[in-house]
Amino acid sequence: MISKRNVIFVGGIHGVGKSTICKKLCNDLVIEYLSASKLISDYNNKLSRNNLDVGKLVNDIGQNQDILARAVKEYAGQNEIYLLDGHFTLLDSSGNIQSIPLSTFGTLTLAAIVVLTDDPAAIQKKLSSRDGEQFDLKLLEAMQIQELTNAEQVGIKLKIKVFKAVVNNYDHVKQIAIDSFGIMHK
Repeated sequence: MISKRNVIFVGGIHGVGKSTICKKLCNDLVIEYLSASKLISDYNNKLSRNNLDVGKLVNDIGQNQDILARAVKEYAGQNEIYLLDGHFTLLDSSGNIQSIPLSTFGTLTLAAIVVLTDDPAAIQKKLSSRDGEQFDLKLLEAMQIQELTNAEQVGIKLKIKVFKAVVNNYDHVKQIAIDSFGIMHK
């Protein structure tokens, strides 16, 4: 079981650009990238379980987060540093904003949290062109606010630093990641 805090959690709502930023950071800083959604999907496939989630809507948020915790423990070694992209909020199967349970984050050996933000209209445009889905602008605004609030609550609970960064300021995001490595080595 992992006990060393070696994961930097990069959160943000769907479409903000987490995967793009994380892949670039991992390439530039020579660290490993983990995607929460891919870990959950791979773990479900490994168990040959049917995943009934549709698009950005998640049927059982709690169960998916339990799977994420198990998958991270199984995949992540103690001697590596990982960027894990994921969420502090998701849309349930009815399209309502739901918080990821705080208990999920306690199992992930987090050293720091980075929350990526962007203009909700820009996120709406990215989601439309990338996924062909049209999200209500007010929903995206509310989700981003809740994402930040939940990240702060997790940081307080786990006594870890929470950084906020605008996704299109790559140099700032990169510096935050480097500063987070310093936290890990104290």
